[in-house]
Amino acid sequence: AYLADTTNTAAAFNYGVSLLNNKNNIVIGNETDRILHLLEGYVNEHPDKYFENLLYAEVCSNCNNIDKSLETLNRLKAIYPDKSELRSAKATILFNNSDYTHAIEILDSIEAISGLSEQDNSLKMKCYLNICQDFFEAKDTLAFYNTLNSVIKKNPSNKENYYMAGVICNFVAQNDSALAYFDRALALDSLNATSLILKAQIMNEMGNEEEYEDIWKKLILNRDVSIEDKETYLRYYLNSYVESKDSAGYGEKMLEAVVKQHPYEAGFRKLYSDYLDYFKYDTQNAIEQLQYAIDI
Repeated sequence: AYLADTTNTAAAFNYGVSLLNNKNNIVIGNETDRILHLLEGYVNEHPDKYFENLLYAEVCSNCNNIDKSLETLNRLKAIYPDKSELRSAKATILFNNSDYTHAIEILDSIEAISGLSEQDNSLKMKCYLNICQDFFEAKDTLAFYNTLNSVIKKNPSNKENYYMAGVICNFVAQNDSALAYFDRALALDSLNATSLILKAQIMNEMGNEEEYEDIWKKLILNRDVSIEDKETYLRYYLNSYVESKDSAGYGEKMLEAVVKQHPYEAGFRKLYSDYLDYFKYDTQNAIEQLQYAIDI
């Protein structure tokens, strides 16, 4: 339709979208300007069209036209003041432009009103990670920890802030600090799986096998953990022994304990069967566990 009438801005917009959606299309150089031009006419005529303008803002950002992207989002925000996703989109654009401080300010405002989505929480962590990494590389330890502690002071009862601080410390190999932050997160929620798993990984890296196993037992054998989550954690745990073939037999002991705790859960029996077959080459007992799973 656009090629038949190049003055039709709606057709031009749709044509631009089709170019974006074409996986075989490589958007470089003049092609970028062309797509922006195809989209621009329609959004200028219809500044109140929410999704079209949001898409245009995203394309502008991806093409490093940050000013136009923010201008479009600000216009939409004035028309749709209650759309929280506009604030999230703006924070993402600022992050992509390395403006972490202003991105955090927007995310803090979202959190104060409605809490953060998983995606926004992840973005917040990336912002602080980049800020702290710059301080760490500059050997400014004081600024590094002051930044982390400033996050926690905003909401000392928020376990996610302690977890985030632990992740950032772990990323720059400050494991003692990471463990301290994870412990503070766990003091608020003893079954915070993300903190427990990362704490276990650090213990493994430090060669502390006993503590590593104790953490996994606390998570996997806890009756307050759902069967679905327990199976996920068990798979993750067993994968850590794939390379060593579980020479110490820790995985087998864990599986025995889980099967004893949940004898009628087919998924655990199947995992035990796979373990016996892959790790121990014990075909006979693997088949026996698989039969239990089938019978259940």
